[in-house]
Amino acid sequence: MVDALEDQLPSGLVPLIDVEVPIRRGPAATHRAPDVMVVRRPVLDVESPRVDPAEVLLAVEVVSPGSVSTERILKVRDYAAVGIPD
Repeated sequence: MVDALEDQLPSGLVPLIDVEVPIRRGPAATHRAPDVMVVRRPVLDVESPRVDPAEVLLAVEVVSPGSVSTERILKVRDYAAVGIPD
């Protein structure tokens, strides 16, 4: 999926996997790890397993039968709360 997406993206945008997005910070921190996210290429210069939500242009979640409510309700709500477009 990542290779197909990368071939379709304009130059300057890249898909990432295995990267977290902070949703809530502090003692009760919450992070989400989209199956794939699209960011601007300069974000790759930062060596971190996390990307600031403001840098995420697209978050992709693969929905399986056992994860429908998490993927379609909870994660969509969390992404929207930090400004990631749906």
